Amino acid sequence: MTTKRTMMAAIAAIAIAACMAPATAHAAPCGADELMAEADYEAMQARADGTAFTGDEFRQQGVYQYGGRTETWYSDSELYHPRTPEWWADGEGFYRDADGNYVVAASDVPMGSALGTSRGQAVVYDTGCACGVTDFYVHGW
Repeated sequence: MTTKRTMMAAIAAIAIAACMAPATAHAAPCGADELMAEADYEAMQARADGTAFTGDEFRQQGVYQYGGRTETWYSDSELYHPRTPEWWADGEGFYRDADGNYVVAASDVPMGSALGTSRGQAVVYDTGCACGVTDFYVHGW
């Protein structure tokens, strides 16, 4: 019997692996077959009060729903982004750009676009994820 934690870890691992494809300059169109099934979202709902998840909560759960998108993370310890030296890791381990925006990957949003997330404003610096996924870049998780 698969536990909820095991299921969440498996979904997070799949999301991380999906985001390891090379970056492209343009957003990929999303097809219905590329979106995760609704059943996969049941245990991944964002906080009802709309507050951001702490870094520890995000690290432990791995996947959250926010604003109609699935939020995941990928670590520099498993996949080092070539632009990493341009960014800094905040106190919770999330990479930020020079303007303080979160560094994320998203295949269905054009590179360089601002994107609202559960943690605040992010900028898309990478692709390779499934459609509807916002993948935060983190340090040392």
